[in-house]
Amino acid sequence: MRFPIKSVGAVALICFFLGFCLQAQAQKNLSKLLDELQKPETSGQAAQQLRTLAKSRLPVRRYLASHLGSIIDATPPSGPIPPVPWVNAVELAVEFKVAEATPALAKQIQYNTNAGSLSEPGIAGYPAAEALAKIGDASIPALQKLLQTGTELERTNAVYVLLTIDSARAVAILRQTASENSDPGGWPGAPRNRSVSCL
Repeated sequence: MRFPIKSVGAVALICFFLGFCLQAQAQKNLSKLLDELQKPETSGQAAQQLRTLAKSRLPVRRYLASHLGSIIDATPPSGPIPPVPWVNAVELAVEFKVAEATPALAKQIQYNTNAGSLSEPGIAGYPAAEALAKIGDASIPALQKLLQTGTELERTNAVYVLLTIDSARAVAILRQTASENSDPGGWPGAPRNRSVSCL
């Protein structure tokens, strides 16, 4: 059975239009979920829905990648308990290894919840630093920038994040940084010097 060319063209046009409408609706739904992610009262449920969608749909993961950094930036944490929207956004960034969120996390690498002692080595109690470590090698460009331009605490935490990542690339960056800062005064703390010398 043959269909007239005009009919085939009309069907193709209808399919295209329906696909466009469905895509627009999906975009609208994602935008709504991101809005809800930023509200404390709806953040948890929105995060769960986004997590479920992102596990099975690449476009959702791409959408998250392009927006999570700005959400993390928009809700900077302070005090011992970080904001719920910030926590949920960071958890999504970690789960899906969102490299685009690492510059925003790097800006907050010095934030401490006091869960870990400030005198103890490591990144316990620094949730942004812990998130960067879990994201892994994708965090390295943001960490390199901190090593070059950050405060002493930011550089110190960047070193500990790289030590935690402990990949070949992270170790190479640590060795390079140590060789460029042979003067102890130029390195973020003696403990870091000893850690890198053992690599």
